[in-house]
Amino acid sequence: MSARPPGSGLPRKGMTTGEMEALLGAAVDSSERKEGRLTVISRSYRSGAGRIAAEFVEGVLIRYSITSE
Repeated sequence: MSARPPGSGLPRKGMTTGEMEALLGAAVDSSERKEGRLTVISRSYRSGAGRIAAEFVEGVLIRYSITSE
C-alpha cells in the first residue's frame, strides 16, 4: 500500500492531529481558545479541495469546514 501525498484526501471527524497532518501536511496557521474547561485548537490547512478549517479537542477532530480558494 502506497502512502498518499499530503492534500490528497478529505478529513473525517474523530481523526487525530497526527492523522490530519499525514493527510494534509502541516497546518498553515493555528490558534487555541477555551470553551468552558475544554481547550479547542483551531488549525487551517490547504488541500486540493480548498482551505480546510479544523477544530480539535484533546487532539481529536470535532468539526471542520471546507471553503474554495
